[in-house]
Amino acid sequence: MMDLPNLPGVRRGIKSLNPKLYKDFKASQQNSTDVFDIVEPEVDNSLASYFENPEVFAKSISAFPSEGSAYNDINGRYSLHSQQADRLSKSRSLPYCSLDSAPSFVTNESRVLRYFAHFEEEAPENLLETKRARKVEICLYLSDNTLAIVEPSIRNSGLSQGKVLKRHQVPKPLPDGNFPTGGPLSKTGRAHPIYTYIDFDAGAQLNIYNRIYNIEDADQSTKNFLDELGRPFGEARPTSSFYWDPANRPGNRISKKISHKSLKNLGFYEYERKVLRFFGVWDGRENLFGDELKVRIHYSLADNKIEVLPVSTRNSGRDKLSRLLKKTIIMKKPGGEEDSNFPASYSRATTAAGNSHASMQDDFTVARPYHWKDLGIGARIEVASLFVLITDADEFTREFYKSKNCPLETTINMPTPTYPVLKTYIPPYNPLFGSEEDSLQTCKGSLAGSGPLLKDGAKAKLFAGQVMKFLCTIENPKPADETRKFIIQFKLEDDSVQIMEPPQRNSGHKGGTFLSRGKVQMDEPGADGAAKRPMVPEDIVVGAVVKVRSHKFVVHDADEFTYKFMEENPKQFKFSNVALISAKLKAHKDILTSMILSLPGLAQVTVKFEDLDALFKRAGCRMIKQEVVTILRALDPRRAGNVKMTQVLKYLMG
Repeated sequence: MMDLPNLPGVRRGIKSLNPKLYKDFKASQQNSTDVFDIVEPEVDNSLASYFENPEVFAKSISAFPSEGSAYNDINGRYSLHSQQADRLSKSRSLPYCSLDSAPSFVTNESRVLRYFAHFEEEAPENLLETKRARKVEICLYLSDNTLAIVEPSIRNSGLSQGKVLKRHQVPKPLPDGNFPTGGPLSKTGRAHPIYTYIDFDAGAQLNIYNRIYNIEDADQSTKNFLDELGRPFGEARPTSSFYWDPANRPGNRISKKISHKSLKNLGFYEYERKVLRFFGVWDGRENLFGDELKVRIHYSLADNKIEVLPVSTRNSGRDKLSRLLKKTIIMKKPGGEEDSNFPASYSRATTAAGNSHASMQDDFTVARPYHWKDLGIGARIEVASLFVLITDADEFTREFYKSKNCPLETTINMPTPTYPVLKTYIPPYNPLFGSEEDSLQTCKGSLAGSGPLLKDGAKAKLFAGQVMKFLCTIENPKPADETRKFIIQFKLEDDSVQIMEPPQRNSGHKGGTFLSRGKVQMDEPGADGAAKRPMVPEDIVVGAVVKVRSHKFVVHDADEFTYKFMEENPKQFKFSNVALISAKLKAHKDILTSMILSLPGLAQVTVKFEDLDALFKRAGCRMIKQEVVTILRALDPRRAGNVKMTQVLKYLMG
């Protein structure tokens, strides 16, 4: 026993745990062709004789099939180990193989062929005929060649109809006329022939479990598929002479109901579900705490009933009701109308059918329901002690009255109520309580606030993180503020301003944030009529004085990004527009040219910002500091800080 391999069931007796494996081995030892005819001799339980033939043992317990014969061979067992081995060696390519070698359940997964047929059977309950034919539909599923037969159900047919044969593979009858039993395989190991699409042709007679089905026709998709295969279905065959439609049975014929069109249901047969819709208003403003209520009036032409629905408006002070008056008959007080305009006995018949309390009225003063002839633009009807004035109607209602030769009047426009105009007073901004935008939103809206302020998302995305920085000092400073410098930062993403003070040693000032970030208002009026307008980037100019709150700052310089941004947007920043500045210099071209040519040693003369500014002032050209810096930057692309005078002369002459 120690020499046996460590396999499940081998060490404990293979005969009892795996009888099939044991019989295979014994059959190979006796060279027998039929395993089940072996008479098992007496053997010992050592099982050593079972492993005498190593080839039979290896073949019996092999868990994996042999390699495929071709790249697209998809036959045999296919375990995970075999899939990996065949994928590496490209022996098989499941589940990715060409459609030429793919199985039928892949290529014809959802294709179904439908045929129309009939079968004949005896009719013992029918004394006139001995046979009858019944129509069925045969569905052939090409994925697995299974059949399903269904007989369409007909009401009151007297027959058990529906599914005749559930879906499965139907075998063909044997030569002796019987049908095979015991599964899809015969005793010889070969499969029984089954019905396929080849057996279905026009006029074919198929024996399915001893019932003959005659193929009459097929649907169009089935015919098209068979034409593609080169096997045309053929011409449709006529129905059997024994076929009798169960729908023609005497008990299956439904006769039309003949009812008397009495006065009660006269409107139903004439108008069915047609409804007239009017728009009205109940004006109760003359009462205490009264108001104006708009309603919709629906008049049913079939039963002369009326329903009233309120039109709910926002902040009306009323509960939102589904209806003011449910669908019912509203009685009209007698008097003032001509009874000849209404059908005879209309009031008595309809009132008795719709409202019982009307029969208690006096015979001489019988009330009648409202008729559509009583309704119109300007009419007043009494609804639950409310007098509703009809002011308008929809298009269908107007067309209905026009067809009756009594068109409706024009729409009545109710006077629009006037309310006192509420003027909001905006107090002056107090910087001790939040930002100015927040205070303005609180004054215009609710005291509880309405969430964060809305920002220009496109502008914030376009100029995210871009800041314009200017170096400035205080105008007319005190002796303690003469050495102080400030940096004005303008945030382009939301037009906010922040002023920082660089810290300086022994200056007596701490430095840091001089003005926290926020919007700055200018003293100039806004375009929309406001007293002030917010500061914009073009308000800060190098060489000018800018007033921020109560301080005035003199702008001396800007960083490289600020100069470059202003030069890239010349339409917005006119003092950085080279074209405009050049046109201003060209007006003094002669004076500037003569002054430059009179300089001794012109070829070696270099000028800085101060020299260029003084030259323009002597020539009478009024330019601010930012314009001079723009010209200097245009002539000095390397940012050396000085240019030759010959470059200036060449620029003026160009």
